[in-house]
Amino acid sequence: MNLMRTFSLLLFFACMAVQAQEKIIYQVDNYGRTLNNKPSFSVQKDGRVIQQGTYGQRQANKQQYKIVDGKVYHADSSGNLQRHLPHYTLRDDGRLIEMSPTGQRRSQNQQYQIKDGGIYKVDTYGRKQRN
Repeated sequence: MNLMRTFSLLLFFACMAVQAQEKIIYQVDNYGRTLNNKPSFSVQKDGRVIQQGTYGQRQANKQQYKIVDGKVYHADSSGNLQRHLPHYTLRDDGRLIEMSPTGQRRSQNQQYQIKDGGIYKVDTYGRKQRN
């Protein structure tokens, strides 16, 4: 669940204007407080997303991602896309949807929506779910 929320944030920031510098995304709790004991993610200029440790060191041995055309793909340590794995796409209405490697929507999996600065669980029809 936290991984999908992280993907949502990554896509949200990636779909904004192209950034001239690296951005860091921190995990927060339900009240908006930064969780310093959880890993953060660094979004580089070329779209690579690398996990960082609690002290800011890059974790090159952890799973990396790459943002290409509003989609988040798994990537290896050198930045090559792993297209044989599922990827995630952000729709215009803010819904984050998992896609199969062939491009088919996986609607049976949990979906999320970015709305009003928050990330919410939604069902297949886009209705907000309760926790």
